[in-house]
Amino acid sequence: MSSLTEKLRKEQASLEKKAEERGESKFVKTNFFKPEKGKNIIRILPNWKDKKELFFYPVKVHFNVPTIFKDGNEYKVVARCREDWGKECPLCERHKELSALGGSEARNYKPVERYLYNLLHYKAKKVTVYPAPVTVHQEIIKWSNDAGGEIIVDYKKGRNFELIKEVDPSKPIQFGTSYKVYIDLKETEIPSKLLQIIEESGLSDLEAVYGVDYYKDMCKMVGTKPDDEEVIDPDPEVKKAKPKAKAKTVKEPEVPEITEESEELADIDVDDDEDLEAELRAMGIDA
Repeated sequence: MSSLTEKLRKEQASLEKKAEERGESKFVKTNFFKPEKGKNIIRILPNWKDKKELFFYPVKVHFNVPTIFKDGNEYKVVARCREDWGKECPLCERHKELSALGGSEARNYKPVERYLYNLLHYKAKKVTVYPAPVTVHQEIIKWSNDAGGEIIVDYKKGRNFELIKEVDPSKPIQFGTSYKVYIDLKETEIPSKLLQIIEESGLSDLEAVYGVDYYKDMCKMVGTKPDDEEVIDPDPEVKKAKPKAKAKTVKEPEVPEITEESEELADIDVDDDEDLEAELRAMGIDA
């Protein structure tokens, strides 16, 4: 007899298939963290399923893949590299072909490594997903090992990180942006009201963040014909798991928002909470 979890997954897959047949978008709105220029104080949160597992998830992605949503407009999305799923990736194939010929056009099809984290962003007072570049990921891992590994994601004895974004206006944005990462020297307990936000919001299932297979759009982008294979989302269940491994479904928006992060928050009003502001200032955090 199948478990309740399996039945729910089948129901979710069935609903998504019906939505796709109706021409609805499969785009999932994710609350991404975009570092501001200057100092950003963040707290890395545990693995969304098991606190003893790694708290990040590596992916390869392709930027600026054009796709048509149900509103009839074309949007450029960040698409998961299909090689992550052990499948043929049209963009990677084109990258290899152009690289062999030389020239700069090949970089438009090159996959980029990102490392997904669930973070508490103190200034925004919300849980977000951060697709960290390799250089930032390397620094986080180095500092985490120096601090003792598991303690990093402890809600009471963990450490905050300071992520400094520097921008050189004399260079193009992709070349003029750099990051520095530092770890707090002292252990810090997450304020109770922010801990409540974590509990209410839940942690994103990072495996599902880039869970849509844009195979046909990739083929169209490089001018090739898709194989006669059925394109299925590798993980149709897009959910958020709470710290205790409980899950809830993330609803899809009717109209996608590609470039701006979601403003969805837990129903907890902390923006004008003077006690919380004072507590954060005592922690050395200017929120």
